[in-house]
Amino acid sequence: MTTLPSVLLVDDDRTTNFLHERLLRRLEVAKQLVAVTNGVQALAYLTSLEGEAEQPYPALILLDLRMSVLDG
Repeated sequence: MTTLPSVLLVDDDRTTNFLHERLLRRLEVAKQLVAVTNGVQALAYLTSLEGEAEQPYPALILLDLRMSVLDG
């Protein structure tokens, strides 16, 4: 299985983020895992990657569609 450079987890439920992160780390799915708790944080993170050579864009985004601050 090919290891992804980066995965972004977006969920307002911290337990869900924790469990997804733990599973993905155990399966060695990605070199980097980033977890945020709402859509605003996700957009800020993705915007911060613009022009960054060191940080790859996420190859996979696991996104909760119904969140409190900004929906997916």
